[in-house]
Amino acid sequence: MTPQGCSSVFLCEQNEDVHTGQLFIALLFGVFVSVLIWYGHKWFSDTFQSNCSSKSCIRCHSTGTIHTNALKRFHELEKSTSIDITVRIKLAVTNGGKQNLYKYPTQKPNILYIPNLNTKGWLDSREYYLEDTKALRRGFQVISEEFETVFTIHRSNWIVNRVPSGQWSMFYFMNQGEWVKKNCQLCPKTVAILKSLKNFMDGSVFANSGFSVMMPHTEIDPHFGPTNARLRCHLALKVTNKSTLCVDNETRNWKTAKCLLFDDSFIHFASHKGNYFDGPRAILMVDLWNPWLTLTERYIVQKCYSPTD
Repeated sequence: MTPQGCSSVFLCEQNEDVHTGQLFIALLFGVFVSVLIWYGHKWFSDTFQSNCSSKSCIRCHSTGTIHTNALKRFHELEKSTSIDITVRIKLAVTNGGKQNLYKYPTQKPNILYIPNLNTKGWLDSREYYLEDTKALRRGFQVISEEFETVFTIHRSNWIVNRVPSGQWSMFYFMNQGEWVKKNCQLCPKTVAILKSLKNFMDGSVFANSGFSVMMPHTEIDPHFGPTNARLRCHLALKVTNKSTLCVDNETRNWKTAKCLLFDDSFIHFASHKGNYFDGPRAILMVDLWNPWLTLTERYIVQKCYSPTD
């Protein structure tokens, strides 16, 4: 073999060795990333609490008691007051979430369905509740700062929800109509903004607000909210283009410091298909009154579906 031929063979063998080395390094890196992701999810699962302490939880327990109590309170309200009880609110409470009233197949709240509300899955936050959504956007910086503090330090205050894959957790300020005092004390500026909202929903088991976090590789199954008496608002704190929200078969992305407004009584689901390096999807979730409810109807919902006896 000529010297030139020997040189060519040597170079080929050298290139093969380099290629093999690169493959080995890539394999090691893949294993490292997988382990990192696994430990990240394990840390999140181990350090965040998943206990629900509410005996009247409409997410975890039977709705029968809620219907019974609401009907009893409604009849008491009819006897004791002279307020103008609309036909639709009476029909909604006495019907007890039965499906015969549903107008759309993609809208099926299981506890309180108020017929003849001119609603839809997605709403434009520039058209509805502009003043409230502006207040949330103006408070983005301080809200984000308080979120980072409780997400990093106060892990035991978070509640983990059941999902088919990944991790989805909540840090509640209001949980089913009741303020969570220990959490509110940790985020006074955020709570002050919430309380300043003109259409902030409170006083009923349907009212919730708090930080919501989805870790990468999380899927939330399609589901319906319990009532169409509310709208749900999301202020995006930390998001990527790999996290999406689908409401009534229309998918949208969150955008940092912007609000999404939707009726969660329509079928909806969320996902975060990013990887560990994309980080979590974090939003401030706020429940607002449905804009087509009258003030009297709001009052009746609060009285009939009060979180306290």
